[in-house]
Order: sequence, then structure tokens, then C-alpha cells
Amino acid sequence: MTFKLSLFSCVSSIAVICLGSAPAFGQSAAPSAPEQTAAADEPQNADIIVTGLRRSATAQDTAAAINVLSAEQLEKTGVQGTSTLQFQTPGLLVSQDLGLQTQVYIRGIGSNLQGIATSNSVSTYLDGVYLPNTTQTNQSFNDIERIEVLKGPQATLYGRNATGGAINIVTQEPTAEMSGRADLSYGNYKDVNARGSISGPVIPDLLSVRVSAQYENRDGYYTNLYTGNRIANLQIAGARVALKFTPSSNLDILLRTDYTYTESGDFLKLRPSTSIYYAGNPQYYSNDPRSVYYDIEPQQPSRDFGVSATIRWSTPLGKFTSITSNRDYKVGPIFYDADQVPKPGTYFPNGVGAIGSIVKSNSIYHETYLSTDEKRPLSAIIGGTYFHEDAEEFKRQLGPSLAVPNAFTDRYAKSEAFSGYIDAKLKLGEFSIVGGVRYTKETKTYDFRRIDPAQASTFNSRSDSKWSPRVGVEFRPTPDLLVYATATSGFKSGGFNTDVPTNSFGPESIWSYEGGFKATLFDQRVRFNASGFYYDYKDIQVLQYLTVDGVISPIITNAGTAKLYGTDVTLDVRAARNFTVGGGLSYLHSAFGSALFCDPLRGSCTNANPALRPFYNVEGNRLTRAPKISATVNADYKIELDSGDISLHGDGSYRSRTYYTVFQNPIYSASGFWLFGANVRYSSHAGWFVEAYGQNLTNKLAITQIINSSPLRNPSTGVIIAGTPAEFDRYSPPRTFGVRVGVKF
Repeated sequence: MTFKLSLFSCVSSIAVICLGSAPAFGQSAAPSAPEQTAAADEPQNADIIVTGLRRSATAQDTAAAINVLSAEQLEKTGVQGTSTLQFQTPGLLVSQDLGLQTQVYIRGIGSNLQGIATSNSVSTYLDGVYLPNTTQTNQSFNDIERIEVLKGPQATLYGRNATGGAINIVTQEPTAEMSGRADLSYGNYKDVNARGSISGPVIPDLLSVRVSAQYENRDGYYTNLYTGNRIANLQIAGARVALKFTPSSNLDILLRTDYTYTESGDFLKLRPSTSIYYAGNPQYYSNDPRSVYYDIEPQQPSRDFGVSATIRWSTPLGKFTSITSNRDYKVGPIFYDADQVPKPGTYFPNGVGAIGSIVKSNSIYHETYLSTDEKRPLSAIIGGTYFHEDAEEFKRQLGPSLAVPNAFTDRYAKSEAFSGYIDAKLKLGEFSIVGGVRYTKETKTYDFRRIDPAQASTFNSRSDSKWSPRVGVEFRPTPDLLVYATATSGFKSGGFNTDVPTNSFGPESIWSYEGGFKATLFDQRVRFNASGFYYDYKDIQVLQYLTVDGVISPIITNAGTAKLYGTDVTLDVRAARNFTVGGGLSYLHSAFGSALFCDPLRGSCTNANPALRPFYNVEGNRLTRAPKISATVNADYKIELDSGDISLHGDGSYRSRTYYTVFQNPIYSASGFWLFGANVRYSSHAGWFVEAYGQNLTNKLAITQIINSSPLRNPSTGVIIAGTPAEFDRYSPPRTFGVRVGVKF
């Protein structure tokens, strides 16, 4: 009650100061400089309205490092979900751990944590709704308007789990006029993909509706040599329905619901050096990186369902936005074969892959905020959020042999968080001062119950709170140049180790210092943006796989400090009337401070004598999943004909060497790689189109994830019982290509 009264007092006081005429509903809050009218052939995405900083403005008028991808660009480049978004966004890395748990990193800041008692370091939002589950954040893009990737800590506006940044997925809204589209594509691997949407008025000027659906069925990219089957096949079926009720010119209510069913399977390739699994069975190793011997074929069904209500009300105080949602997510039962030897019980009873784990999540999210008129000398965004999640995980814990059998466990986690925030802007002529603060409090509980063999449950709870400020300046000497500098904090709450809940870990925090500019040059033919940043990162949450009591377990610890600095540059050039080229570059330097980790390659990390455990100082090592260089290039050319247009598109994506453990060991690193794609489309003036597309045209075997674990050692002596550490590789998709036909109206 005290918090609610304080927030209400804050809203009332600031609103009186910022009182002024609100913009007409449906119009964007005016940017700092006069809006520019975009020519049809200007660089794509230059004038898309974004809401990443809770204000409607063009990307060029947003004083932050933000990458925006429109629906058209997503389609051209073949980006169909979160996992492939990384190849069109420099500085973004998305890897997937066991069970396709999605790990998102921006500028080297992210999280490789697992389990329902942990959370991400990059927040993902779907139409303003926070997605908490790590597999749920791997969204399939259906009927998307745009994707916004905000780089750097965003705690003031996005809360406790935006240490590295935030991803906003924005879907299309119902339209006042009748419109629609449908397309059908067929590609290699028997890939059939059908999408469609229709939008229009039900009651003119009062109620409109939008309905969209997608279906995809594709063979897997991998072969099970034991059965001859294609594995890790993909099937997606999803639908969205949105209703937009506009009772007056200053009020609208948007109701959304969506459902997606995904059937997929995990695939990770063991390296030949992993003799813990191949000892005595060398005939089951295949030199083909996309072929394995499985006695259990991977399965991973998931269901994602959500409903939300968004109310937007323009008043004399400003524009109120209220978002309320409920999401229900389930993945499993999950089956996979980790030993890749078609002999059940060779090393593990009943086959290591017969896991059958199930994860469920039900979350409630609410946010209300007031955005006052930015035309006024003093404007502000004032709001509060509430989040609640109940999660459950039924898991089978693997025993290493018939003598140490498998165990079945049930885990329950509950998270409850609330926050209040304010972010203000004071204009002083060409200068503006910006600043804000957010208070967050989160409580987590974790209940670990061992079912078979039955043992007493283990319970733990923790509460974390934090004030997260930001301050900055903006300077606009001309309408075509914006210069900015900010100091921003980030905060991620603590959690619990999934298998040892009594062993909790604390929060991590970050301070970011960033400056940059956004320039439009040469009669709007060139858009050139650059930013530089420095991060002070503390109490980093890091996961290692260690063998505890004969079982490979994920152990999370707080790992000291790190310093990061780098730059982001984007350039778009309209070289000719129908020819544009562009790209982006992200440079990152990262280094751990003094921090001790136990290196499983050097000895037993569970030795009965702690003095004999091989702790190693990683000071100066690069952070994991933090490549020095990532870049994109693209080119578009349009040929105008009497009957329509031919559009030619090509793009490339580069990532330098990436390390996947804190020890910077070369065997756990992925070499740099380029990926290339292209698209050719004929668009008729009558509204239909046909195109040919291809991604990874050079069929590059690009490693996007490496999972390592310690070798199996005697816990008392540290002597290796069998083999070398397990090394699992995940690859980007191989060369894919196909044709698509469609119609728009």
C-alpha cells in the first residue's frame, strides 16, 4: 500500500509539472527535431517509428543504440525467429543449450544459466509483455510489424533482467481499412511454409479485427544413421487474433490472443575426442557433422498461449498506457540421446536420452505508465509494473551407471516482482537533460522434491531489491544530427542452483557509460550512426558443468568483475535512385577481473580435499559468447518495369572467434565465419509476387554453441575414471533455398 501511494503521489506531482496539451490520439509524440518525410527509396528502416524508450519516435531520433528490423527486412533475410535474428544484428548472439534453452547476449552481456530458478540477462517482450522462460523467448515470428533490439542496460525502463539489453517483438495491429496477405513457400528439406493474415473493420470507426496464421513443416537438417530417419524435424502451427476497439478519438483498447504449437528436436554433435562415450564403440562416430547414431530420437513439443489487453488513453496529463497479460507455456516431454551410441545402458541405464523432462510456466504481467507530451520543456514517463510466475519442472536426473540409478525430481519455483519508475527529459534549447530511476523488488522461492528415490524436499527463498538510475544529455545542433551521452545501470536478481537449491547465487549488476551520434547527411542519402561504450560489470552469474557424485550437474556462481568497451557503427547509403547499400559493425573488448574458477580439465572440482581442487584465475580472459567483431552487410537494387518491380537483395553476416568457457581454452571455441543470403522477387502492380530465396549459400558449418562438461573423475582422488570431457557442438542451419508465391491487398 505504501508503494502504491508513493507512486500515485509521484505521478500526480510530475504530471502537474509536465501538464500540457496531449498529442491527438494516434499521432506520435513529436521528436526533438522536425520530422523528415522519407523518400520511397531511402534506406530501409530509417523512419520506422519505434517505442524502445517508451516514446514514439523514429529510430534516428531515438538517443540510444537500437537496431530495428521491419517485416520486409525479416522476410528478405530469412529471419523467422529469435535464433536467426542474431545474423542481422551486430553485437547480438543467440545460442541454445540443452533442451533448446535460449541464451541471448548483447555486447557480451547475457546468461548461460539453466532451470526455472534462473532468468535471462536480456529481456524479451512480445507486444509489451515480458517473456520469462528461456525456451519461450525463442519466438517464431508471425505477422510481425518490427523487431527492436536495444543494446546496453535498460533497467530504468525495462526492469531487473535487462542487464545486457532488451528485445521488443511488435506484431501488426488491426487496420481501419480492409487489407491482407498470404504466401506459400517450398524449399529444400521438404520445407512447406504457409502464412496469411487479414485485417479490417467490423464496425467502421469503432471495432476492427486482425487474424493471422502460420504453418510450417520441414524435415530435420540431420540424419540418424541408426534408423535412417531425418531427425530434429520442425513443425510450427500458430495463430493470432487481435481486436481493436476505438470508442473515441483519444481512447483505444487492444485485445490480443495468440497460440503457437512447435514440434522440434534437439541436436548436438559430440566431438570424436569425447571417449567417455565412444570408448569401445568407435564405429558409432560419424565424420559427417550432421549425422549421428541415436537409439532415441529427439522430441521437444511446446505450447505457448497468451492473452493481453492494452489500453491507450490520451488525456490532458499525457498518454496513459496499460498492459495486462497472462501467458501459459509448456515444453515437453523432452527426449534426446546424449551419448550418441545406439546401445541403451552402455554407460547409462535405459539410455541416456530417455529424459522425459517437462517444464511449465504460467505468468502474469501488468504495466501502467504515463507519457507526457514531449513537446513541453519538461516531459516524463512514470509507471509501475507487477510480475508473477509459477513454474514447474519435472526432471529425470541421470545416473552414471546401473550401480547409480536415475532419479526423478519435481521442482517448483515462484517469482514475484514489482517496480516503480520515472524517466524525465528537460529541454534547454538545443540541449536536453535526461534522467530516471527505477526501484525493483523481487522475491523468489524454490522447492526441490526428489520423487524416486524419495527424499525430504529442499526449500529455499531469497529477496533482492535495487535502485537503478540513469542520467544523460542530448544535443541537437541541426535537425539532421543528434548527439547523446548516458550513464545507465542494470540489475539482474539472484536465483538458485537447479540441483542444489540450498546453494543460491546473488544478483549481478552493471554500469554502462555510452556516447554516440546519429547523422543524416548529403540530402538524406546517407545515414551514419556510431556509439562507444564502457561497461563496469560486477558479480557476474556464470554456469559450469561439473561432475557431482558421479552426475554431470550445472553449477552457478557469482564470478567477480569484468570490464568491457567497444563501439557500434551503422551506415546506410542511397548510392542511386534504386540502389542502397549498408551494414553494421560491432567491436567488443571484454576482460574478466580477478576471479577464481575450478577448471575441470586440470583436475577434480569435487575433490574431497578442497585444497586439491584446481582453481584458476581467469583475470584478463575474454567473456564467454563475446566475439570481438560482428558485422552485417546488405545491398538492395530495384528494377522498375511496366507491369511491376524486380527487387534484388543480398546480405552477409560475420562473427569472429567466440569462446564458450571462462578459461579461454581453444578446444571450447568456435572459429569465425561468414554467412551469406540472397533474395530475388518480382512484385506485380496487381498485388501478387513470386520470389526465390536462399540462406547460408556457401553451406558454411558454423558453430553457434559449445557445451562442455568435466570428465568423469573419482570424487575423492580426482583420478579420471573414463574418457575426456564431453564436447557438444551446435551448428547454424545448412544451405537452404526455395521459392515463395504470395498476394497482398
